[in-house]
Amino acid sequence: MKRGNTALKRGLGLASVFALAIAGAVVAAPAASAAAGDGTDAIRATPTADANYVNAQGVAGDFSGAGVYGASAATGTAKVLTAGANQQLANDFQVLVPANTGAGNLVVTLPAGITFAAPPVVTVDTTERVASSFNSSAGFAGNNAHLAQAVTGGAAISATAASQPTVSTTGLAPVAGVITSTLSGVPTTPAGVYLVSYQHVLLNVDPSIVVPTEVVATLSGAVSGKTTLGYVSPLTIAAASGAVEADASGNVTLPNITVSENVTGALGASVVLTITGGTVVTAAPVPTATVTGGATVTSVTPDNPVGPPVTHTVTVALGGTAATPGALTVSGIKLTGVAKNADITVSVKTPATGKVVSTTTGPTGFSQVPSLADLSTTITTAAPEPRIAGANRYETAADIAALGTGAAVTAATPWKVGTTNAVVIANGETFKQGVDALAANYLAAAEHAPILLTTANSLPTATQTALIKLFKGYAGGDINVYVMGKADSVSAAVQAQIKSIVTSTAALPTGKVVNIVPVAGDNRYQTSASAATTAGASSLQLHSLTLTGTWQRTAFLASGIVNADALAAGSVAVGAGIPVLLTNGTALDQKVQDAIKNLGITQVIVLGATDRVSAAVVDSLKDLGVTSTTRIAGANRYETSAALYTWAFNPVTPTTGSDRGLGWGVAGRTAYVANGTQGFPDALSVGPLAGSQSNPILTTAVDKLSTGVTKFLTDNKADFTAADPFFALGQSDRISSAVITAVQDALK
Repeated sequence: MKRGNTALKRGLGLASVFALAIAGAVVAAPAASAAAGDGTDAIRATPTADANYVNAQGVAGDFSGAGVYGASAATGTAKVLTAGANQQLANDFQVLVPANTGAGNLVVTLPAGITFAAPPVVTVDTTERVASSFNSSAGFAGNNAHLAQAVTGGAAISATAASQPTVSTTGLAPVAGVITSTLSGVPTTPAGVYLVSYQHVLLNVDPSIVVPTEVVATLSGAVSGKTTLGYVSPLTIAAASGAVEADASGNVTLPNITVSENVTGALGASVVLTITGGTVVTAAPVPTATVTGGATVTSVTPDNPVGPPVTHTVTVALGGTAATPGALTVSGIKLTGVAKNADITVSVKTPATGKVVSTTTGPTGFSQVPSLADLSTTITTAAPEPRIAGANRYETAADIAALGTGAAVTAATPWKVGTTNAVVIANGETFKQGVDALAANYLAAAEHAPILLTTANSLPTATQTALIKLFKGYAGGDINVYVMGKADSVSAAVQAQIKSIVTSTAALPTGKVVNIVPVAGDNRYQTSASAATTAGASSLQLHSLTLTGTWQRTAFLASGIVNADALAAGSVAVGAGIPVLLTNGTALDQKVQDAIKNLGITQVIVLGATDRVSAAVVDSLKDLGVTSTTRIAGANRYETSAALYTWAFNPVTPTTGSDRGLGWGVAGRTAYVANGTQGFPDALSVGPLAGSQSNPILTTAVDKLSTGVTKFLTDNKADFTAADPFFALGQSDRISSAVITAVQDALK
């Protein structure tokens, strides 16, 4: 439970008390007695924080030997005690005893229904203090109270061993609400004062207390005063554990809030929850409430805000008669305007009793009264994790497609609702591992088209919805639906359904049609060649990998057995106009060879080590007219993705070294982090969007960020936008929260 800790400060202001100190006078005995123990302020709850020493100007610091100095008031909070419970720890307390008090009793009395459960431990600080030091200490508090105070013109005064005071505790019955301490041996030196401490204060609370009640300890006898040891709450309030996420607009739904009775009847006829940290949404749905213990819920009303400061309330009216202690649970409180990583406080009160407020009055210099506040619970809100994630891979692909849709075709929005005339459809099932679509990014870039996923024999609802959004109102020429693979990837029935949806959604002019365009071969390697040749050579860009080399048409060559390297290259295939061709690692399919020759590719970037693409395959490229080859490879698939984008981020004309890059290393980038084993659908779908923005696709394990990717992010962190430096693709079973944290740390 989080509570306020602002002390209720009473007594002389620092300016007034230090005015006396500046004069340098030692206060006479009668004045000291009146100020330090005049019957109104001789008891205080032990502060929970130490005071700071301050000089006459109120500046904190260590001013030993610099004349009279004091301590500013320390803060403390009254402890919450549960109605009907025993052996509860309350605030400790201290009593200030002037030296001229002599022998006598210190009588501490608790209110009705509150009793001591055991004798507290009573000790006397036998160091005599100077009364004027206390006079110059407004709210003097904390451990500094146990230090001898310097006095202008004289040394600290200490009692002799023979005259040190003692205290004994008497009159404590098992259920007594009164404890008497007998003083003896208190010297009569007029200037001295002593501190008596009561520690380990355990209290029992009667179950008949059904309203919030302050536990005031009243001191009488040799000296007198009042202070607060705690307060009794007949209710408790708690929120379901864990932080909640506020979306980008500051909207959040609070977890269930439960208010429980410690004793029957504490809820009363109604309960008011007061919320700070956001604006309650009063529109439907209205929060709901349930109650146990025999009472009934009559109504739930979100009220208008009150303030200042502005707070909002939800009032629950209760009826019926409670037979046993019950609990009220309120669900569905919606807020708006919640700041990222802000705390939301929900407090509870009943209109009949309100909250407890302190009734202690009259303390001047010595007393410390702990602050009291509404009974409350704190809910921590977290900024949403930077994810692009639907409930499944098909929804994630649809979400990515929606991100690429804008009012115009730009790098940030490479396709436009109502004007885009193409889409790429690929199989997203695990058994396929994306093999038919590993080369689809180059084609998607050429057609300004997103990649949507399907199963072989049924079209997912998310994909149907995405198609409708993409082509709604389209009134241009023919629409091309590029289908990756044969019928075992996308069946004839699914193709027909896609054609029907797109045809009925678009407003095609007479004579314009929806074309299903197969992009397939007899195997995955031929399909990669088909994707490259379908897009054609016009989308190929020229690249030179060295400062002295020629600018040539370039292709990637990657493994079609292990999909990781081809997936990571999807963004570069789009942004740099470099198609991805596949090999089984030991030979090139004839269709792939034909594509290299027909497209005029003379430069090849090999992805992965020789276990992915053998040296023999690389050597065979010479016979196809390839004059330049280079290999980008790391120790594993994740390191290869980091190495690939390290190259892409290198400048086109570096000032040092000889390797050219793509020049992607400039401010404003966003990394897309994908699972490199099970997350192929996410990496596949994001390629067209990432590449259009010259953003990297970095692959990782589900629960650990690789060393190479970490280094890449750290080395290039200045290039990533502060607003959205990265997005994880997929749910936490694809990219864990631990990986998100690791990426955030790397970019700090």
